[in-house]
Amino acid sequence: MAACLESPLPSLIVSIVEKVIGRDMLSLGKLSQEDLLNIHSVLLLIARSGIEGCSYSSISKNVGITKYMARQYIGMMDSASLLKVVMPYGANVIQELKILLNPGIRLNLSQGVDPDRLTGAIREEFFIHHIFGTGLVVNYLKSIRGQKLPDYILFYDDRKLIFEIGGAGKSSAQLKGVNGREKFNLNQPGSVNGIPLILFGFLW
Repeated sequence: MAACLESPLPSLIVSIVEKVIGRDMLSLGKLSQEDLLNIHSVLLLIARSGIEGCSYSSISKNVGITKYMARQYIGMMDSASLLKVVMPYGANVIQELKILLNPGIRLNLSQGVDPDRLTGAIREEFFIHHIFGTGLVVNYLKSIRGQKLPDYILFYDDRKLIFEIGGAGKSSAQLKGVNGREKFNLNQPGSVNGIPLILFGFLW
């Protein structure tokens, strides 16, 4: 999906995605024409929604499929490298997945949606894409009320590293069950505090 990062033409990105679904994903399992249409609908829903709004339940309700089918489709798209699934950190939290698309896909499939609404999601996707590329283990964090946060915990060399992607700082009370942490703010180049997010593009 390297073309997603370089091409200014949404039509090219859409064409690549359609080929991945219509050709590559067919090799992963027996899919009907209805399955292919549903997968398209699921991907468009994810692209046009914020990260907060996507779960198996919301996908099932909005696309008109069962939760089982939603799980199957998400798993197939994960295997086809269209998206990444990240689970929350901690044994005492609801194991609700966080769905992030590969860089470039959300922007090119969300035509008509205010780009500012999707900025946070795109930043997180850039980070996750490059972290996953290194093979490191990463989870996202939840607030004390169960809200998904733009924070990720990374396990590296027996250390727990927390990365906050943009936005306002979080209080320690919100990061329940996370001890001995080192926290880093990732933000735009030129910001006074934190690390430029773009530097993570050099990981691999």
